[in-house]
Amino acid sequence: MMWKSMALAAALAAPGAAQEPLRVERFTVPGDGSVNSWIVHAPDGLIVVDVQRDRAAAAKLIERVKAAGEPLAAVLLTHPHPDHIGGLDQFREAFPNVPVYASPNTAREIRTDGMGFQKMTRALGAQAPRAFPVPGRLFPDYSTIEVAGLAFKTYEYGSGEAVSATSFYNPEHRVLFGGDIAVAGMTDFLMEGRTGPWLKQLGALRREHPGTRVLYPGHGEAGTLDRIAADTEKTLITYRRLVAAAGPVDGVLPPDKVKAVAAQVRSRLGERTPVAEIPSLVEENVKAVARELAQRRR
Repeated sequence: MMWKSMALAAALAAPGAAQEPLRVERFTVPGDGSVNSWIVHAPDGLIVVDVQRDRAAAAKLIERVKAAGEPLAAVLLTHPHPDHIGGLDQFREAFPNVPVYASPNTAREIRTDGMGFQKMTRALGAQAPRAFPVPGRLFPDYSTIEVAGLAFKTYEYGSGEAVSATSFYNPEHRVLFGGDIAVAGMTDFLMEGRTGPWLKQLGALRREHPGTRVLYPGHGEAGTLDRIAADTEKTLITYRRLVAAAGPVDGVLPPDKVKAVAAQVRSRLGERTPVAEIPSLVEENVKAVARELAQRRR
């Protein structure tokens, strides 16, 4: 799987480009709830983007990083959902001097657990993260950071799929690490109820990075920005239209209508691997969108 992403970066490079394509490896544990960590081979060491959900996955990621034979220079975090930050305590133990970069909004949510998602990871039992250390390297919104010999333009999107979201764009190689803003071919997590702002984020993602060669998303395969963003837009618009047509009352659909709308979603989008290990994720997404649309009308 990781070599597919590396090959894609090379294939999408502009003909005659002066620099070698940036080597990027994908680490993921296949199956329901699979999440990406990206290992970037920068000039001055490795950069890891997001650090997995549970202890077993994080341990395997750390093994992969150590086996690369290059020093780890930094960890970048795209947003505060536990499936992307669950390995922070293990990375701190394995690489105590390696800086962890995050936006102030992401760091704040990691510190406060305002959405309560960190508490929910206790259901993982022995695989649950033991701590969620707050990142120590914070950067102003929309700033450029220099990491391991690469420059990344950061962009803060605010609340959408998550309470905060940051992308990292390297203009030299024209690669973008976008977290969960744009994900293709999987069942997205809509349960925070912000599909409206999320659609605006997708517009900003495209507008701010028009020359992107490869988008490395938080879930699923890497690919072109337009294709992956279009798939996410289709997903969000499909949910919103089908839920609105079902006529929720005060943000609530009866169980039979939730089931019917979920079936329609699956028919329109196809069966997809969920980004979270929630068997009823489509149904929960339907309920969340119903609540969101009701709030919009008030």
